[in-house]
Amino acid sequence: MDFNAIEVRRESIFKDAVLNAAQSKGMAIIAEAQQKSSRELAQAKALCEEADHEFVSRSHAREAEKEHSAALQAARAALLEQRAKLVDELFEDIRAALAEFAAGEEYPRWLAAKAEALAGFACRPPARRSTAESPSLRELGRRPRHCTGRPVPCRGECAIQ
Repeated sequence: MDFNAIEVRRESIFKDAVLNAAQSKGMAIIAEAQQKSSRELAQAKALCEEADHEFVSRSHAREAEKEHSAALQAARAALLEQRAKLVDELFEDIRAALAEFAAGEEYPRWLAAKAEALAGFACRPPARRSTAESPSLRELGRRPRHCTGRPVPCRGECAIQ
């Protein structure tokens, strides 16, 4: 593997690790918010059952749902903020690594090799074997053909009839 492929693979592994860590932290934040909201909802329901009044029951339930929704929104906002920070840090690290690589001694050689490899695609016709290297049709046991596909008449100089 060349140096570029190794660096791309390392960056990919690093990105995956950072995103997995962010996702696990986010899931923990959401789970904690859901547990908290479930506890609060249970407390609100208990208060409603004790009061045995329909209005009180409905108002507590609505209040608990609002708090639950607000807690989930806050957890999601915190998760998105954490992800944004991690992604910013990741790209900052990548920018620094790229700047370090571009300032290094190996970069001009790598760039020249890449340019040479890509220049070959744009400028060179496909490689063909020379006629001196390729066997003749007669050596292969076939008769030569015109571009129309009809056989070329034999002039008596070959052994194929």
